[in-house]
Amino acid sequence: MKRHRKRMAMLAGSALTLLWTALPAEATIDRKFYDRSAETVWVQPDSTFRATIPVPDSLAAKNSAVILAWRDDYDVDNVIQNSLYKASGETNRMQRKHLQRKMIKLLDQSAVERYTEFEFGEEAEVKIMSRVLAYKLKSSFGARIHKPDGRIVTVDLSSAIEVGDGKKGKENKSYKIAIPGLEAGDILDYFHYFEETAEEFSLDAENLVVADRYPVLNREIRLTTDPRMTVEYKGYNGIPQFTRTTDKEGNQTATLRMQDIPGVNFDRYLMDYRQIPFVRVNFLNNSTERTRARSARGGGIYGNVNTGRIYSEIGDYLRMFQYESPVPGKARKIVSDYFRARRPDASTSDLADAAYLAVRYVEKTDDDLSYSSFKRSLILSDVLAKLGLYPLDSIGVGFINPRTDVPTAEIASWNEPYFTVNTPDRIYYMADDNIVAPGELPAIFNGETGGVYFGERSKIPLRALISQFTVPAKRFGANSFQTKDTVSIVDETGILFRRSATASGGEKMAFPDYTDDYEWCATVEDYLGIPEKNKYKPKNYDVQGRGDEVLTLMKKQSETPLVGAAPDSISALQFRSRGITPDARTIEFTMEGNFSGLVEQLGDDISVKLGRLLGTPEGISDNERERLLDAMLPFAFQESRSILFLVPEGYKVDEASLEDFKQNFNSALGTFYVNPVVNEDGNLEITSLYRVKLADVPLSHWPMLRDQIEAAAAFADASVILSRK
Repeated sequence: MKRHRKRMAMLAGSALTLLWTALPAEATIDRKFYDRSAETVWVQPDSTFRATIPVPDSLAAKNSAVILAWRDDYDVDNVIQNSLYKASGETNRMQRKHLQRKMIKLLDQSAVERYTEFEFGEEAEVKIMSRVLAYKLKSSFGARIHKPDGRIVTVDLSSAIEVGDGKKGKENKSYKIAIPGLEAGDILDYFHYFEETAEEFSLDAENLVVADRYPVLNREIRLTTDPRMTVEYKGYNGIPQFTRTTDKEGNQTATLRMQDIPGVNFDRYLMDYRQIPFVRVNFLNNSTERTRARSARGGGIYGNVNTGRIYSEIGDYLRMFQYESPVPGKARKIVSDYFRARRPDASTSDLADAAYLAVRYVEKTDDDLSYSSFKRSLILSDVLAKLGLYPLDSIGVGFINPRTDVPTAEIASWNEPYFTVNTPDRIYYMADDNIVAPGELPAIFNGETGGVYFGERSKIPLRALISQFTVPAKRFGANSFQTKDTVSIVDETGILFRRSATASGGEKMAFPDYTDDYEWCATVEDYLGIPEKNKYKPKNYDVQGRGDEVLTLMKKQSETPLVGAAPDSISALQFRSRGITPDARTIEFTMEGNFSGLVEQLGDDISVKLGRLLGTPEGISDNERERLLDAMLPFAFQESRSILFLVPEGYKVDEASLEDFKQNFNSALGTFYVNPVVNEDGNLEITSLYRVKLADVPLSHWPMLRDQIEAAAAFADASVILSRK
């Protein structure tokens, strides 16, 4: 649960953290903190967590485990203390305590294996000027096993292993443990406990699902806050109402209780935020004197805040937000001095595209800059206005959510959506993404409706209505992956292949790590016309090491439904296009390599598993065969491939084997097609197509998609037989 990383990044970019120090976790477990947490959980009576809760036979017969009880408990306080290091003379901290506890009856070995290993104990600390606390996280873990004979075994954490990232594992430290003695029939009762503190800032939102892969008998979410802190929650996808209470000190509590929740034991083609009931909770330090929206709620708990008020708050922040940054001036200079000189005939849209690239380029090449998509959108809109490319009232800052999150009309906080810059002919996606071109939205945006505030930000009226915009819905052909292979046998078991590949639209998402910031900058420099003397030269960039890293990525990437069998080696890999500039919107690369294990001698004949080069889709598991919900894909797509197989001297293709190699699966939903043909030279030409026409597959159509997936998965080991002439 690396929950502190986003918080540290936000603080690093704030005006407060001119000098800040991130402290790693301690080398050993804080026994006092862990013991105090465990005592709170195990000693206090809690009738919800009883090992004697009966499991209905109907559930036990169909599931590997049943969750007897599951609770998330939040307690939010305002901590004000004297401080020598702040102008106000006192701190204004938000403290959040979160206890998550589960009690699970393990019915078979697969559930035992799933719940044997745990990671826990993450800690973090951020300080301003090495003295003033800005953020702190402490966490702990505990577990007990209820044996069928009535014994209760407390798990000893002394066997936990310390793990970490970074140099010598000193960053993001935590602990891992394999719980000993866990067996089918046991009941595992475990908890994670977190204490977080932020000075004058709000804490990150939390998404709390109520369902699991196993049935849940009792589910509870409890939110408690003191009168000075603000907690807002919003329920999605059928969440019932919370009950609300207030004690004599003014502390408010909201509680949700649910029972007998079915298990969702499949995760393929599932969009949690659109299909699974969950609660999104925002924890806000609105008692701080820092800038906040005009309509910001005061202390207390607020449920299902009206989306119109959220939109109004976005307008407030746009109106109030001021920034200091070198990016606008430098970006305008790049467009005016370099790009216009290179492209004197550039259209308005061309110049706007260049401005988008220049804004991102200046930020990427400055080690001290790291902006949110919100701030980046303000900067680009200001650059476009200063360049005079469009009338001011036709440039706007927009906001929209993709299909992988809640609809824009149901956002729960002003900073939750993705921000854009909207012009008369472009929607610029302002998240930090290295695979989208100017004016291109990732394919997970497909027909959604968002909002935009046009015009000069400082003059947005207090109660301005948003303008709506809708992202164009793309057909499957816009999200395509195409390969052309030349294949030949090199030894008794292996083949040599040469591949040319092109990915467009959503299929570019399969290659997110193949363009790092330096490669992105180098590509953009060439497009914008930045002189050699002014090009970005990062310190300590290891060209050879990066090349090896990309080769390793490609080998790992290859054993996927998209690419096919994993090569034993890749001797050459070259990217012709990275898909990030207006003149090269597709990712294109060529590669050469060797496969082993695809050739088998059958007496005088040779069997070649060419099916492995046409993608290797994962089959449908037993628990996925019958779904409870519609299938939601990230996007509709098509993958087309062609293979020229050079038949070795003295051999010919067995025509009978080609009949088994042919495929022609068609439905109203999609296509899986393979056609092998022997050409006039005696070599084998194979064309294939795998297409899914809809991103939203209704439950009634699931059997079609399931059958198509299974047909393609079964074909992965299909062979062509070569016989001697």
